[in-house]
Amino acid sequence: MNLSISGLSKTYPNGVAALRNVSLTISSGIFGLLGPNGAGKSTLMRILATLQAPDSGTVHLGELDLLEQKYEVRRQLGYLPQEFGLYPRISAESMLNHLAVLKGIRNTKNRREVVQAVLHKTNLFLDRKKNLGGFSGGMKQRFGIAQALLANPQLLIIDEPTAGLDPTERNRFHNLLSELAEETIVILSTHIVDDVKELCCDMAILLNGEILLQAPPLAAINAFAGKVYQKSIGKSEMPLYRQQYRVISEKLFLGQPVIHVLSDTHPRNGFRECTVDLEDVYFAQVIEQNMSRAERKYHAV
Repeated sequence: MNLSISGLSKTYPNGVAALRNVSLTISSGIFGLLGPNGAGKSTLMRILATLQAPDSGTVHLGELDLLEQKYEVRRQLGYLPQEFGLYPRISAESMLNHLAVLKGIRNTKNRREVVQAVLHKTNLFLDRKKNLGGFSGGMKQRFGIAQALLANPQLLIIDEPTAGLDPTERNRFHNLLSELAEETIVILSTHIVDDVKELCCDMAILLNGEILLQAPPLAAINAFAGKVYQKSIGKSEMPLYRQQYRVISEKLFLGQPVIHVLSDTHPRNGFRECTVDLEDVYFAQVIEQNMSRAERKYHAV
């Protein structure tokens, strides 16, 4: 089953164009939607979760029209939003049982089996009697996945799941997503490049409501091979290097800036070619798009 998105656009009443003619084809496995805060990721996730309507465009999940057959789509959909509320004084098991009823699982025996299955799958079974108010951040995220799995979804939408998690919980969450993706379309919306690099078989970069790139992460990295160079410079030199080179990122190493530049030829001047990673691809796409938008605004004036 594929998720097909074509020509999706959304502009809010305040004039902000959250999505601009977005088209994507997404297959089974984990698909990474990468972009900074405010790029339009959450708007796209809410539309795919049938919670918001676009101004134009179409979305199909297999043969289902997601925009017209919302009830049928919701029976195959699991959604973990960026922020979700929990009743702090109710246990995980009781809350999942209540949510299972709301999802239409009426048979008591079947409901018990489903609830216990998702508790085991998310490694929360031993904590099932604990009140949700005592859960850690990672446990709350796993509970969010548990409730999303109650209906055995074909499409699982997860919005910014690892923000704020410690390394141990983040790794546990990654392992859980990898297991779920074997038979499900999982869309992972994030601004964390490492999440996409470690998990996703396909990805897209979204910025200012536009898709800049869709490709498997390795293919995207290979497309920039031999074009990224790095150099350690003094802090006071940064403005000069930004004028002379296409600086795509800068990091601190032992307190000194290390810049990465994009160039079709070796820039010399002490630069050395570096191994390209997904962060370089991401920053290169963002820088190029921002420059293009600035040029369009300049010529429009």
